[in-house]
Amino acid sequence: TFTPETQGNVLQQQEILSNIGLCHAELKNYDSALIYFDKALTLANSHKDMLGDVAMNEIHGVIYGHKGQVALSKGQLHEAESLTQKSIELNDGVAHAQDHANQMKLQLAEIWGRQGMAEEMAGILNILAPAIAGFETKQQLKWLRCKGTSFVLAKNSDLALHFYQQFYRLQDSIAVEQKELMDADVARQIAE
Repeated sequence: TFTPETQGNVLQQQEILSNIGLCHAELKNYDSALIYFDKALTLANSHKDMLGDVAMNEIHGVIYGHKGQVALSKGQLHEAESLTQKSIELNDGVAHAQDHANQMKLQLAEIWGRQGMAEEMAGILNILAPAIAGFETKQQLKWLRCKGTSFVLAKNSDLALHFYQQFYRLQDSIAVEQKELMDADVARQIAE
């Protein structure tokens, strides 16, 4: 419903459609998720002259990654791998899209882990290692879990255990922090 159709408004509309698709993916409504990802692409393609090549590449990269996430959730590993690699190719090295590219590298590591491709999985996780401190907590958890899995595949149980312990420590600390925040919020609401 945004008017007039400016570049900013079209980008917002496209992002909203994409986010609705992500919500459906979280709810495991995979067909609905794909419909909204396609709607986001259709909208962007209908305004591609206004958006320009750089924005279109980024949009395609993000949507490919989202579709790859759906394929991974459905167990379609070859399709997930192909879509995720396309996403990385389009957005890796683009300053404002690098976070998404890193998320897709983690997704690719997970795909390779499920395919038993230990060396490839370890390689991409090692590439991400220097940047892990700047990741959101959810991505840090995913990296630690994938790192543990890579050592399971390499039959190195000591290092696998080390990374799984770090994963559970971080996960537990987040759970404690969330409980404390919830308790504080409840206390505030009672006081009011």
